[in-house]
Amino acid sequence: MDLAITSKTFGSDKLDWMFTEHGAGSALSITLKGTGFTGTYADGNVPSGVPLAKITATGLYTLYDNVTAAAGDVLAGFLLTPQAVLGDDGATHDVGGALLLHGFIKEAKLPAYWAALGGTNIAAGKVDVGSRLVFV
Repeated sequence: MDLAITSKTFGSDKLDWMFTEHGAGSALSITLKGTGFTGTYADGNVPSGVPLAKITATGLYTLYDNVTAAAGDVLAGFLLTPQAVLGDDGATHDVGGALLLHGFIKEAKLPAYWAALGGTNIAAGKVDVGSRLVFV
């Protein structure tokens, strides 16, 4: 992981997928596995509200996807703030982020990736988080 101080400007992001700010103040500091996002977010800009899963073997976080039964098969929560995984050097990097563990989610306002997961994935994810996250 690169810990050098850098500055990067990228597109704006909406937090309207959060029904309230409840849970935002106690988000978990995490590290995103940069290469886990480049297939879906080719520009390297990962928006807030993306569903995340913890990779047990590494402790890093990647996109949630229950159907593939890969490393990202259990929903842990949602990315609280947007992150850029593609550096100025053109390489993909693991980066810090914040995971929303509990709160209220406006499901219809989540990024398109959530809806694209499909019913089986979404239903399994809701079971994974139980009552920690309430979908409205």
